[in-house]
Parts: sequence; structure tokens; C-alpha cells
Amino acid sequence: MTRLIQLIYVSRFVAGNRGMLSEMRNILTVSRANNYHNQLTGCLLFDREIFVRS
Repeated sequence: MTRLIQLIYVSRFVAGNRGMLSEMRNILTVSRANNYHNQLTGCLLFDREIFVRS
């Protein structure tokens, strides 16, 4: 039997030195690699200030 675990995480965006678009690309690149490696799926919502990850 496969267990299903759901986690919802909310965080606030703080711009780094590279700007918003570069930060978003970095988050997506790292998340995709980690999710693939750990066999995870999820959703990332962003409204220019708040991230919601599920």
C-alpha cells in the first residue's frame, strides 16, 4: 500500500541580487531536480509576494 502525504508550505518572497525572474528560474530548476530524485510531485503558486507550495 502506498502512503500519501500532503504538505502545504507558505513563504514570502524576498528579492535577492539577481531579481525576481532569475530567482524563480533557480527555484524551479532546483525543485524539479529534487522532486524527480525523490519521486515527489507538487504545485507552486506565486503572486509576486507569496509562495504556496503543495
